[in-house]
Amino acid sequence: PAALRRLNTAILELGDRGRFCTATLGTVVPDGECLKVNLTLAGHPAPVLVRRNGAVGFVGRSGTLLGVFADIDLSEDTLMLEPGDALVFYTDGVTERRSSAGDGLMFGEQSLIACLQGAAGRSADDIAGLLEDQVQRFGVARDDLAVLVVRCAPGEPALESASG
Repeated sequence: PAALRRLNTAILELGDRGRFCTATLGTVVPDGECLKVNLTLAGHPAPVLVRRNGAVGFVGRSGTLLGVFADIDLSEDTLMLEPGDALVFYTDGVTERRSSAGDGLMFGEQSLIACLQGAAGRSADDIAGLLEDQVQRFGVARDDLAVLVVRCAPGEPALESASG
């Protein structure tokens, strides 16, 4: 949270030259066979935790976006990734992707969760590729599409990451 507060101050000091932004800041530290993740969200979509047993859900508490307010609310959450678990970060270009059918539907959080439920136990590359493929098949790009997967790989090394 302290680093994001400093970034908020720096953006505000830019005045009219500054812009606002959302951010997710995570630190990943090996802890035995597991990975300890400290996570702070500043207006950015919450990442999805994909447990090796197939349980899937959003993690992290939402905080204030950066560059708008001097006093911001940020929290740090800590979670443990066990071998086979993955943490999926993504931009709003994933959930806000519009359907190519012209019906105005968005990919949304439900489709995100449904996609990732089928990804349990897969490698970081496979998870990132699966999500990117489903989003691109769903509709036409009007926004950025970024996916980052951090996975606690069984055995050595403990950290596996991939981006799409």
